[in-house]
Amino acid sequence: YLAARPALVAWSVLVASLVICALLEAFLLFVTGRAAHVARLVEERTRELHDSRERLALALEGSNQALFDWDVATGKVVLGEQWPRIVGGGRGVRETTIKELEALVHPDDFAEARQQGADLVRGQRSIYHVEHRVRNVTGDWVWIASQAKVVERDAAGRATRVTGTNVDITERKEIERFKNGFIATGSHELRTPLNAIIGISEMLRED
Repeated sequence: YLAARPALVAWSVLVASLVICALLEAFLLFVTGRAAHVARLVEERTRELHDSRERLALALEGSNQALFDWDVATGKVVLGEQWPRIVGGGRGVRETTIKELEALVHPDDFAEARQQGADLVRGQRSIYHVEHRVRNVTGDWVWIASQAKVVERDAAGRATRVTGTNVDITERKEIERFKNGFIATGSHELRTPLNAIIGISEMLRED
């Protein structure tokens, strides 16, 4: 039947081709639109992330807190621009390793810092908070308050990323040391005359 009507076959092929072209065009428009929408979302999220990082950087700069980000799997640690203000050295963001940071910790403070870090990664504590000494570039010891938490875990629950802050508390520690020394000295100076008074009182009471 179709062989006897070549014009009908031609028109059928043409209509089918037009329909297929229209469907392909609609599909391409849909895909292109979706791609453009996704690109806009990515751009917006990137801009929001950039803005939030800038706000965080400004806040940390004002508070003298040094941000750090630890990739647990690789051991790499990115330190914020405030970190050199604590230990000295050049300015700017630093990249180091958790082993190199641990090597800076005072031997008397190492065990506590190491234990809390291990407990945090294992999920046995929600917040890591340790006050300890680290060696600066001149070889002196400075006190820092370090606080962190796990911000990412894998499907198995293993910690993959830890973020936190370090802040220099050396001045506060010096004030505490001076205060404790003053109290101890004052107590000793007061105790000596008081002992004499107590002794005399005992003698008078016995008489």
